[in-house]
Amino acid sequence: MPGAVTDDRVLAAMKDIVQRADEKGIAMANFPVTVKQAKLYQEIGVRFLAFGTDTLVLQRAFRDCRRAISGE
Repeated sequence: MPGAVTDDRVLAAMKDIVQRADEKGIAMANFPVTVKQAKLYQEIGVRFLAFGTDTLVLQRAFRDCRRAISGE
């Protein structure tokens, strides 16, 4: 089932994990790649969503900053 992130069985397992974490006061995060995925994750209780492109932009900015500081 690798890659089947919107399969009903995967979403059910994710919902169970999210609920257990929430009971312990832990906010779950996920990295959707589509708006549809973001909505599905939000519906099952995921509270922090970062689109893959957002994290890629941040990673590149931090890399460039590090290079500038270190003189690479």
